[in-house]
Amino acid sequence: RSAALDTPRAFVWNVEYDQRLGRQVFLKLNHLRRSGSREFVVDPVTVAGAALLLLDSSGRSQYQETEFSLRVGQSDDRQITASYVRSHATGDLNAYDLYFGTFRLPVIQPNQFSAAPVDVPNRLLIKGVMPLGKAWTVSTLLEVRNGFPYSIVDQDQAFVGARNAGGRFPGLCTLDASLMRTTHFLGQEVRFGVRVFHLLDTFAPRDVQNNVDSPAFGTFYNGLIRRVMFTLQLTAR
Repeated sequence: RSAALDTPRAFVWNVEYDQRLGRQVFLKLNHLRRSGSREFVVDPVTVAGAALLLLDSSGRSQYQETEFSLRVGQSDDRQITASYVRSHATGDLNAYDLYFGTFRLPVIQPNQFSAAPVDVPNRLLIKGVMPLGKAWTVSTLLEVRNGFPYSIVDQDQAFVGARNAGGRFPGLCTLDASLMRTTHFLGQEVRFGVRVFHLLDTFAPRDVQNNVDSPAFGTFYNGLIRRVMFTLQLTAR
């Protein structure tokens, strides 16, 4: 590591405007910025012919987002909320926790400052909750967003061009839904029903063949699949 490590810092600020229109419509406009500094990064270096890993606190990160939200409804069990977020995230990509955290990356390349792995310029979320009859509740969550960026590597796993600038995963469009009923049994509140994840079953890959020397270069795979789950929850009164 370097001679001295500093404590990471972050400066965060936001400006928010809220407006209620009547009893059932609520508007929110929010702009947020975060600037991180002195973050721990790992960088491969060569000293006297020996390959070493240098740990220092020179890392930086930047994040900004502008959010517009609209909520219609008076209660938590009868409302619809739509939220659009325009954002941008950059930073030093050799963060210490990526290589020595829970899920470790096996190959450590020279550090670069580029788009963050979770950079998503546009995201739309629409959440709805509505009673169905006297006991059932229907909930839905629709998410539409840009895909995450990815890097291109060669057969030696060296990055080709700037990191996280090789392209983006396909845009994501996914819908989750649930149908739940609340009742009481032996002095306990019982909630049961069914949940469906990725109801639309659209193509939503989680991996890409990013090796430029592979015949399958640019192929996306390992997509999300539709899942159905039955649930039962017991809560003591």
